Amino acid sequence: MRAFIPASSVVRVGIIRFIPKETSCLGLYQKLSSYSEIISVRRFMKKIDNELVPLTTISVTFVGTRLPQHIYLDKVCRNVQVCSMCA
Repeated sequence: MRAFIPASSVVRVGIIRFIPKETSCLGLYQKLSSYSEIISVRRFMKKIDNELVPLTTISVTFVGTRLPQHIYLDKVCRNVQVCSMCA
């Protein structure tokens, strides 16, 4: 037998809007801070004329069972919303 813990039991995903498109996911990962540990950052993309265009919305994956209400990007407080697509 092998133990299996679903990701939904140990991580939460939230979305943050109005993030500058010029900042890479790695740059965002390094600049974001929260009381919950951040394990990944992903930018939403849109396909226009067979080309992927970055959007101003990102998803952030946190360790834990609770989603933080806010997060800091360059010491500016940003609201974290529940990601309905990621649940």
